This record gives sequence, structure tokens and C-alpha cells, in this order.
Amino acid sequence: SDYDQRHNLVLFSYWNLPAAFQGSRAGVLFRDWTLAGLAAFRSGLPYTVIDNSSPVIPGSGVVINPRPDLINPNPVLSSPVTIPGGKQLLNPAAFAGVSDSIGTLGRNSLIGPGIYNIDLSVARSFGIPWFGESGRLTLRADAFNFLNHANLNNPDPLLGDTNTFGQAQFGRLGDPSGFPAVSPL
Repeated sequence: SDYDQRHNLVLFSYWNLPAAFQGSRAGVLFRDWTLAGLAAFRSGLPYTVIDNSSPVIPGSGVVINPRPDLINPNPVLSSPVTIPGGKQLLNPAAFAGVSDSIGTLGRNSLIGPGIYNIDLSVARSFGIPWFGESGRLTLRADAFNFLNHANLNNPDPLLGDTNTFGQAQFGRLGDPSGFPAVSPL
């Protein structure tokens, strides 16, 4: 499956902090605080390396974008090398293009990089007497991507792309859309 994400852990926390220094003047500063967090830890998605250099014509049929041959499985995943905009994850020398058949590399046999992200929030509520007994004003500060960590996409799986094969870029791939964003549609 193209969406076989083996591990997906999402945690949400919400904590009303206990008031400190109750009964003192400083107690007013330490009441009605809330902390919240959202954390996501996910393993990578599977992908298939494709030899897009030329179609294979075995007999009368045409195979478009066949899978390449896997020469040596040990150097397939190179130790990540930092490149502009991402990391080089695949070693092109581990694959060989095919000439008249479908290669030995299996479909969705490689797993892309996983992601992890933590968002945090701190808030304070104030009673507003002119709104009635339950009237409250809440001021909140959110920190998205609290760890300041860039997550990688799957690497470029097209063996014929000599400049970008095996490179996993930071952020979302694709052409930017106009306003309003319509790319999910």
C-alpha cells in the first residue's frame, strides 16, 4: 500500500496549572494558567524507485517506468549527506537501469524518513465581570514546531534524474498555488 505508515503516535495534553501562592498578592499572577501540547511521531511512507530513463519493450508489450535492478542492498541507503534544501538519502550506485525486463527491486520496498513535531501552548484566563459570572477573556501564546526541526519528504525516486535522484527535500514539494490555496483540490 502507498499509505502503509507503520507507526503513528499522536499525543495531546491539556493541563490546568494549580494556583500557587494562594491567599497572597502574588497569587493573582499564578492562577488560571493552562498548558497544552500536541506531539506527532510518525514513521515514513513507502516508495518505489523507478527507472524512468527509457521504457522497456519486452516482446509486444511496453513497460513504462520499470523498477531498476538492485545491485547491492548494503549501500542503498547512504548515510544522509546534507545538500542545499535537504539531504541525499539514496546512493545511485546501488541501482542499475534495466534493458528488457522489470528490475529486481520490489514495489514500495523502501521507507522514507519519518517525522516528529511538537506544538506547545500557554494560556491565561481572566474573569470579565460585565460579561456575567461565566464571562472570561483568554490570552494564549502558541509555539508551532517547538523543536525547530525540519522534516524531510520522501527522496526523489526517479533513477533517470541525475541531479536530484535520492534527494529528500525539506518541506512540501510542488508548485506554489495562488491565493486561496487550491493544491489540496
